[in-house]
Amino acid sequence: MTAPPHNLEAEQSVLGAMLITPSIIQTVIERMSESDFYRDSHRLIYTAIAELGELVDPVTLSEKLRASGRLEKAGGGNYIHTLMSLCPVAANAPLYADAVKAAAIKRGVAAIGRELMQGDLSAGDAVAKLELLPVTSLSNVTGNSSLPVIHLADVPEPGPMRYRVEKIIPENFPTIIHAAGGIGKSFTALYLGLCVAAGRPVAGLEVIQGRVLYIDFELSQEEQARRVHQIVRGLRLEKAPSGLCYINPGIQDNVPTNIQKLVSKLRGFDFYIFDSLGAAMQGDMEAAKDVAPFFRTIRPLGTVLILDHQSKVQSGQQYKDKDPFGSVYKTNFSRSVWQLRQTKPDMGEGLLLTLTHKKTNFGPLNDPIGLRATFGHEFKIVAADVPPESDNAADTASARIKSAIQDRPATNKQLAEITGLADGTIRRAISELQKDGYIRECGKDGRASIWAVSSDTKIPEVK
Repeated sequence: MTAPPHNLEAEQSVLGAMLITPSIIQTVIERMSESDFYRDSHRLIYTAIAELGELVDPVTLSEKLRASGRLEKAGGGNYIHTLMSLCPVAANAPLYADAVKAAAIKRGVAAIGRELMQGDLSAGDAVAKLELLPVTSLSNVTGNSSLPVIHLADVPEPGPMRYRVEKIIPENFPTIIHAAGGIGKSFTALYLGLCVAAGRPVAGLEVIQGRVLYIDFELSQEEQARRVHQIVRGLRLEKAPSGLCYINPGIQDNVPTNIQKLVSKLRGFDFYIFDSLGAAMQGDMEAAKDVAPFFRTIRPLGTVLILDHQSKVQSGQQYKDKDPFGSVYKTNFSRSVWQLRQTKPDMGEGLLLTLTHKKTNFGPLNDPIGLRATFGHEFKIVAADVPPESDNAADTASARIKSAIQDRPATNKQLAEITGLADGTIRRAISELQKDGYIRECGKDGRASIWAVSSDTKIPEVK
């Protein structure tokens, strides 16, 4: 006998999402009810979650179900933890809820059809029952192939943008850190992952603690474990956090190298690190037709850091001007791109690392971030001043600003819009240009200074 229409994957995903992100519970409740679930155990879990509200977690949920004698009927404590690992992206809870609702309506339509066929229901009564079903969902089960569109006007205003690592890793989007070979990308990425798993700041930058999966296509378990112990000693931890996990595709048994097969098995983590893009993706790194599928495949994972290589600096080129090797679509599909540079200090221990922000979809570029990395028995990273030679090219910034104000005077904000430079970079470049006598303040727009070339004596109006 064929089972009635249902979507167990969506049922498990919406419950897992409510456990992972309790703040989304009310949104789910507004879109569906416990009667929409096909599996009785899921109805029990949903009801208990709704009653607990934002106080819910696997422990409180298990205790509530146990107290009412329903824990075993709900699948047991282990199944509750499993639900969290089965949720692809917690932020998609409304979509999972809609899928559960649509399946429930299909069951309702099918049941009405059976009653009608068996003579247990008149045609008039069948129509009356059908009219009680939600119209928008009913259109999806009666031959209309309409999409589950979202009315943005009805979506509550989200909170501020969240970062898994402050400034560096935006939540729920892919980020690239690229550099030449041997610069320290892998060590730095592993350090970021361990800090996220341990809930420790990164050189003064706050993190959102969560479970991390390091996907290593380049090194070995032995080498990464060696590095983890160095980082643990540098952070003064007793041992590595349990939330830091590792897989080595192609080396470990049952870990596929094919990216689509691999991603289909990756669930239950808050932060994924791919080391590196060149080794992970299949196809031609310079072809959009091969790069685009990689980014489409990893999109459901949410927060992803991708390490990538850049080509060697050729004669007449500068390191700062290099992009990730291959297709420009690597940068286009990433929501944030950073370049890592290494500089040997004149004195003192360690190496100076500079993260330079090359691209973002979330406002102006951040100022370069200086880090001092100490290698050896311990590995640690602390905040450091940005070396002048890697400060995103002060000369280039000055040239951009000169070009911008040749056409018309402008404020710092206007210069940021025209040049794409970070506010701090603009302020430093303007200071140098003032010292050189190239620009002057020619007026005010409110409290903001208006800058013009020194030869321009007219004070313009800023519209």
